Formats: sequence, structure tokens, C-alpha cells
Amino acid sequence: MADHKMMADPRDMGTFGNTWHEGNVPTPDSNTPNAETESDEHPLVSGINLMAKVGLQIGKAAETMDKATAKMDQLARALERNTPVDAAVVASGTFVTGTPLVLSFGQPDAGTFWELTSFAIGGTEINVTASGSWGLYTSGLASLAGAGLSNLVDVGTAMPGVFNYSSAQVIANDAENVFAIIFGGTNGQTYVANIQLRVFNVIASQGQVTYSV
Repeated sequence: MADHKMMADPRDMGTFGNTWHEGNVPTPDSNTPNAETESDEHPLVSGINLMAKVGLQIGKAAETMDKATAKMDQLARALERNTPVDAAVVASGTFVTGTPLVLSFGQPDAGTFWELTSFAIGGTEINVTASGSWGLYTSGLASLAGAGLSNLVDVGTAMPGVFNYSSAQVIANDAENVFAIIFGGTNGQTYVANIQLRVFNVIASQGQVTYSV
């Protein structure tokens, strides 16, 4: 009598009902060597992200620095524009009998005005006697035609002499000349005069450049 052995069909293993199961498949966890999780980031990606953050911070710092530099430049320009400049102008000439001597100091540059702080006039030195009388003027014409009481700002007979002026007492706008005229001087004598002044930008005065009516 032949032996009959029951051979199990592999497909029948692990079956229940009509559902086929391949069995338990091991799933790697965090303790499994070489296992990767979704939260892990590749070192190259981490480096790129770090560089991007650093670059962004540097960019913000550079932008802040540029704004600070621009503000400082603006303040420097404002200070330069609004700060007056001290200056002095000298004029001299030889008197000829019968002709008043005009000593012209020039006029302010366009966009500026002068504020005179002092005026000195006489011979070539303090120990040189100088005769005659003088007048100090501001006018569009630096000549006898531009003189007259309407343009006179000071007058005197003492020479040599130094005369000081307070703020805004003697002003010359950019279209006005500052000059002195000597009357009744000594023929052939040299007369010297100088003015000390402050140069202002018109913007610094906020448009107030006329002080007389």
C-alpha cells in the first residue's frame, strides 16, 4: 500500500478565508541601522539654508548701514550749507585831488549774502595820518552813481578807524556791491580799507535775505 503524504500548498499558508497574506514584513524604526526619517535633513540642504539665512542677515545689516550713511551725508550737507564762512576783503587806492576815491570790496556770489562784522579804513598803517571823510555803501553800482544816502550804511571822518557791526546790521545781497568812498583826501596818498564778514547761504536764512526797506 502506497504512502500518501499531504503536501501543503505554499499559497495555503497564512490564509484566512479568501485573503492572501504574505506574512509580516519588518518595518525599520529609528533604532534600525541606516534608517532615515522624514524629519532628517540632508547636510547639503542644511548648509544651503544656513547660507541663505546668513546672507539675508548680512543684506539687512548692509541696508541699515547704507541708510545710516545716507543720513549722515544729509546732515553733513545741511551743516555745511547752514554754517556761515568767515572771510575778509581788502581794497586800496591812491587819492587824486578833485576825484572821490572808490574802494570796492566786490559782491556776494549768487545764492549767498554777506553780513559785515567790521570795517577798517585809513592810510597804510595805524601811525599814518589820513585826512578826509568816508562813507560805506551797499549798492548795485560800486561808483559815485551808486552812492548817496539811500545806499549809505556808515559814515565817518576819523582815519585810521575800526568800526564793528552787530548781527544783521550791515547786509549785502548777491546783487549788491560793498564799497567805500573817500572824500577830500590827500593828493597822492594811498588809502587802505578792509571788511570782515560772514558768508551765508540763502537757504540757511530760509529766504530772509532783505533786512532794510
